[in-house]
Amino acid sequence: MKKYLICSDIHRRVERLKEILKKEKGLDGIIIAGDIEADSDKIRQLAGETPVYMVAGNCDSWWGEDLPSLITIPACGHRIMVTHGHRYSVPYLNRLAEKAREKKADIVIFGHTHCYFMKKEDGILFLNPGAILGCRDTGRPSYCLMVLGDDGKIHVRKKEFR
Repeated sequence: MKKYLICSDIHRRVERLKEILKKEKGLDGIIIAGDIEADSDKIRQLAGETPVYMVAGNCDSWWGEDLPSLITIPACGHRIMVTHGHRYSVPYLNRLAEKAREKKADIVIFGHTHCYFMKKEDGILFLNPGAILGCRDTGRPSYCLMVLGDDGKIHVRKKEFR
């Protein structure tokens, strides 16, 4: 079993991530789907021993970070593809699905829209955790916890905070 914190669109609100990390314990990894706009080393320091998987978003180029635009993570029999989404016309899923099939991923994590989204389509789970900055529709910041069971089951829980 593996437990991941999934977040996106931090946009310099590192103190909010720090607050979340104080609450969420027993993490096997932290997945950040871009638009961090902060020093990635600072994020890794906050995470301590917990592995951090990050991709660059459309706003991260200003920071001069050398983050990839797409990564894949094997975990508990799944293959997770992480990208920000701006290069794949999100919230539309066609191009993301095509890339996921190319990468043999059955879970796709993306951000960019600042709105929570979860849908399973053609055997692929698409997940946008919303934004730590806040949702464009509701204003409430959100993130997700994803637990991958050894039996292959996927459990996702959306969490909002003020």
